[in-house]
Amino acid sequence: MTRGVSGAALPPVCQGPRRALLAQLVLNGLLQAALACAAGWLVHRFVQALEPVARVSANTMATATATATATATATATGAAALITLGALVALALTMLGLRALERRHAEAMGQHYVGQLREQLYMRLLTLAPRSVERLTRGGLALRLTGDLRSLRLWVSLGVARSVVCASASGGVLLALAWIEPLLAAAVALASGSVVAAVLWFGRRIMPAVRDARRHQARLGAYLAERTAQLVQLQSGGQPVRERRRLARLHDRSARAAVRQAGQVTLLRASGDLAATLGLIALLGAGAWLVQQGRVELGMLAAATATASLMLPTLRELGFALAHLQGARVSRERVTAFARTGQVLGLQAGAMLPSQSEQIAPVLSFEGVSLAGSIDALSVTLPPRGVCVVTGAARAGKSSLLALAARLVDPDAGCVRLAGLPLPQWPLQHLRRTVALVDAQAALWRGTLRYNLCYRAPRATPAEQQQVLASCGLLDWVAAQPRGLDTRVHEGGANLSQGERFKWALARALLSRPRVLLVDEAGAALGAPAWRTIDALLDRFDGVAVVATYRPERIASAAAEVRLDGGRLAQSGAATDLTGDEDGPAPHPGHAAGQPQRSERERDDGDGDGDGDDTPTGAAQSGADADAVAPLTRLH
Repeated sequence: MTRGVSGAALPPVCQGPRRALLAQLVLNGLLQAALACAAGWLVHRFVQALEPVARVSANTMATATATATATATATATGAAALITLGALVALALTMLGLRALERRHAEAMGQHYVGQLREQLYMRLLTLAPRSVERLTRGGLALRLTGDLRSLRLWVSLGVARSVVCASASGGVLLALAWIEPLLAAAVALASGSVVAAVLWFGRRIMPAVRDARRHQARLGAYLAERTAQLVQLQSGGQPVRERRRLARLHDRSARAAVRQAGQVTLLRASGDLAATLGLIALLGAGAWLVQQGRVELGMLAAATATASLMLPTLRELGFALAHLQGARVSRERVTAFARTGQVLGLQAGAMLPSQSEQIAPVLSFEGVSLAGSIDALSVTLPPRGVCVVTGAARAGKSSLLALAARLVDPDAGCVRLAGLPLPQWPLQHLRRTVALVDAQAALWRGTLRYNLCYRAPRATPAEQQQVLASCGLLDWVAAQPRGLDTRVHEGGANLSQGERFKWALARALLSRPRVLLVDEAGAALGAPAWRTIDALLDRFDGVAVVATYRPERIASAAAEVRLDGGRLAQSGAATDLTGDEDGPAPHPGHAAGQPQRSERERDDGDGDGDGDDTPTGAAQSGADADAVAPLTRLH
């Protein structure tokens, strides 16, 4: 499973529990072949039972004794025929049961395979950097996780499984025919094998049609996903005729490609019927010649024909299997390309132990960090406590700085450290628990309010939930809901306002008790009372809260400020020093940019010492005084 996540290879079909299912399918095919041979033997006995009746009818005179003999023979033959027909019906019902069991095992194998593959792709998606995900269209991403996986499932359940059963059953029948008369088996194998070879050759010719149909399907899906996600803007744009024309154009292209693919796939599937028919014709032709030569009895030919008639139809499904194979090849190419796409947030050597990650001081530092298009050679250390605001004009790099701190993306150059250790050396699970990001555009999950609140902390107690709700000013709002925390949330939180979604996202982050809280206020629509509640909450936060904001009141009350300009550090220091000098010079390189303003709790302590958990130790000290709050400085 690890190989699939890393993108090196997709999981093999014959792996784990699927091996047992594959073995059961092989056994199923052999049992079907045995039943077909048993049916042939019964037909042979039936034909043999009819021969005495024919001889008596031809050789006896119309006398009373002869008539009585013929009547007795006919009665015995009729009884044997009824027994034979009953046995044939029982064999047919048993064959039907085996076919049903085959379908169940085949579907179970396909579902197990696609479940493992979907899990790998989903986990791969969760470890991709956001910029890599943004390059994937919604339609293409949905097609990878649904349409392509469906094609692979059909190939495994209807292609691989059916081919295994067909091979084992046909092999058993050919062995039985070879035991009866090798020439019969050779004729059937030659006729069917030649058609199968032609089918395999023709199957490769439909690959361009399959790719073309899949490409147009992805474009149509991407268009619909994009438009439905922005339905309000689409409606307000007032271009229904234009949108209808574009949709019709995309649909027509997709439909034409699908029709071309269906035509070629139909020919491929029909080739399976041709293989079965030619095999039966070859058997009858060879059998008639052998009967004429006296090498095979008529009853034996009837038995061989009955056996082959039961098993040759399995070749008809070979065309279906090959059609699924062509679709699966295209899907496998797409899925493999997706599994190798983008930057993965991996784990470097020297990763911390979980116990260590819970005892360090949350000191964030950026050392010569660059990110294409947003951050340029940024070097700054943030304080371990209090509120540090990140300011600057639009597209100055504020959101990118928070993304780097949360390790949603790795820098192109430089290093981001938390507690003195590079972020790639933190196991992602513990880093996500230590650092929480709250975005104004954060969406809520479909489900209940309680599910959304406890998403990061599923084991939070009711008392902890109530405390966080009260801190975020949501307790009265929840009490006003008819079902309280069991109130349903629509997809994306569509039944909540943007401001309510922001406060719920903040409550969700705080319930998990992170040490570093990253808040991006860009686009948050809250009233003045709500902002005052959130500001007071951030001021009381036990750790460092890094807030990207435009609000003057938030900047003025912050402990420290980092001002960005075009992705570069314009100024840094105590917020009270910078707000009064908007265009003041940046601090001299290599000197402290100012001691951060202390919070009320630190002033009450008298000497400004942090508690024991916030004291850097070991690699986290980075040369700082163990009893002092790390100053906001520029690093070189």
